[in-house]
Amino acid sequence: MKKKILIILLMIISIISFTGCSNKKNNSNEAKKSDSLRFKEEYESLNGVEGKGGKINRTVSIPSDNPYEKVNAKTILEKIEKYNLTGE
Repeated sequence: MKKKILIILLMIISIISFTGCSNKKNNSNEAKKSDSLRFKEEYESLNGVEGKGGKINRTVSIPSDNPYEKVNAKTILEKIEKYNLTGE
């Protein structure tokens, strides 16, 4: 049970870090894209880019139908409560 809670918390932290650190405003084309497609494009744009310490980022390929969903803290808390009640 503790492992499941830890995994959920790690997922929450990674979701918040991916969604909460951007100040870019969406233009009309970007607003039409699904969260999963936007995630794919943003993550893959880092392929081969030099990161901190001079290391080159690995090349990754994210499927277009990935389950990424942009959510806010309220939605995350609702999902945690649902999980605690139903165990799903």
